[in-house]
Amino acid sequence: WSATGLPSGLTINSATGDITGTPTATGSYSVIVSLVDALGVTATHAPYSVLINAVPLITTASRPNGEQGAAYSAPAMTVSSGTAPFVWSASGLPAGVTISAATGALSGTPIAAGSYSIAVSAVDVAGASNQKTFSVTIIAPPTISSPTTLPAWTVNIAYPTQTATSVGGTAPFVWSATGLPTGLTINAATGDITGTPTAAGTFSAATVKVTDALGVIDTRTYSIVINSAPAITGPAALPDWTQGRPYSRTLTSSGGTPIASFAITGLPAGLALDSNTGVISGAPTAIGTFSGVTATLTDAAGAVATRVFAAFAINAAPSITTSTLPDAEVNSAYSTSLAGSGGTPAYTWTSTALPSGLTLSNAGVLSGTPTASATTTITFTLTDNAGSATTTTLQLRVHPQLSINSPASLPASTVNRPYTPTVIAASGGFGGHVWSATGLPAGMTFNTATQTIAGTPTASGSFTVVVNVTDSASPTFTTSRIYALTINPTPVIAPASASSKKNKPLTVAMTTGGTGTPGYTWSMSGAPAWVTLNASTGAMGGNAPNSTGITSFTVTVTDAAGATSSITFTLTITN
Repeated sequence: WSATGLPSGLTINSATGDITGTPTATGSYSVIVSLVDALGVTATHAPYSVLINAVPLITTASRPNGEQGAAYSAPAMTVSSGTAPFVWSASGLPAGVTISAATGALSGTPIAAGSYSIAVSAVDVAGASNQKTFSVTIIAPPTISSPTTLPAWTVNIAYPTQTATSVGGTAPFVWSATGLPTGLTINAATGDITGTPTAAGTFSAATVKVTDALGVIDTRTYSIVINSAPAITGPAALPDWTQGRPYSRTLTSSGGTPIASFAITGLPAGLALDSNTGVISGAPTAIGTFSGVTATLTDAAGAVATRVFAAFAINAAPSITTSTLPDAEVNSAYSTSLAGSGGTPAYTWTSTALPSGLTLSNAGVLSGTPTASATTTITFTLTDNAGSATTTTLQLRVHPQLSINSPASLPASTVNRPYTPTVIAASGGFGGHVWSATGLPAGMTFNTATQTIAGTPTASGSFTVVVNVTDSASPTFTTSRIYALTINPTPVIAPASASSKKNKPLTVAMTTGGTGTPGYTWSMSGAPAWVTLNASTGAMGGNAPNSTGITSFTVTVTDAAGATSSITFTLTITN
């Protein structure tokens, strides 16, 4: 075998006809192969056309950048030399991306962002190879970076624009949101959250979503508080107060968005409001009635609440208007009320050095039952509701107890007999005494000048006599004493007769039968000498003579009132 026109570096084996070697130059060659047999006969083949190509040269200029999480695709690689078909491979690919061995195309979904140096190799059918390095950047996916929070706001107040932004991803971006408070929306192109919330509440699932040009999505969930409208909740009214006294009231609120600020108009001079704490404090310097005091509360969203307070008074300092105390009497119930003016009710009263038995209530009632007579100087203090105090000194005269102390009882008497004049005496009290009496029997009188009961009763019976005495204290004191007075139907003597055996003792008990006035004196006249009569007891006695007969004599009784009764007593002596 022989050949002509072989590319440089190739030879033919004359025995076998194998063409081998490594071509060292590129080009198109016309090769004639001859065969000579043993007899010297030669055969040739029409010229072979042989192309020797250069080693493969990768002509693809670059590979596109990609985005983490987004489908990645780079078209087939191109070469300007080498002998097809080619086998492609690569190193340094982003995780998730592969290369097509047939075309060199890249595809997949990169799972990590970063800068990658990718070495791509092409091997042609002749085993020639070449390599080219590409720089590919896999950018991070879109991530919502702001706002970090959505601010709390107040219902029905325009919400401050909050612009959602993101880092990473491929523009343009499309924004959307779910779960926003009613009345708020998001601009799909700009990410601006705007509007006016129309309902209060906590919206804990407000989700903002961004979608980039490659369809990669990121979301962020916010909790948004929409507060109810602010309101001033207290106090319901500003209390009356006293000039010059420290004053403090705190405005309270509900709803609204912190931080809130208070303001007020129309306060009395000397009072001021702390706009942060809502504390009204100071000491009012002017007196008068203040109406139209208006407090306002402005929250962080600009929502405003207003409260107009009812008129209230700043009063002058209190004074005690009681100038004297009524007199008191030992063992007599006492009660008087102290009075004051000015200041701010309610008043509280205190005192020093009260007489024994008396107390002073917080309401200024001095009461009790004094137990000892004395004139006491008492210091009274009136303190009003604002703590303003005033004092005064008053005297209290406690007089000895007014009482009717004699007589212990009224003596009984007998009808139609002059009554033993009886003087009623009193002690204690103050100054002169004024007397009166009721319930005396007809015919009897009470001399108020001499305090004497006298006269001649014209009717008998049991009488309840009430004697009254009033002194001249201020106010006056009156005491009474009730007496039982018995006026006795003249004495009635019994028995009118008696009998006895001769030579036997005589025993007769003379009696008035409860008539007349006890304290009786008995007497008799014309009686036999042997008859006796006890003047004090009315016991009649003696020893009867040794003879029978009937005799009569007079028995008389005189009672304590001097009333006298007599009867003719008949005495019979029998065997």
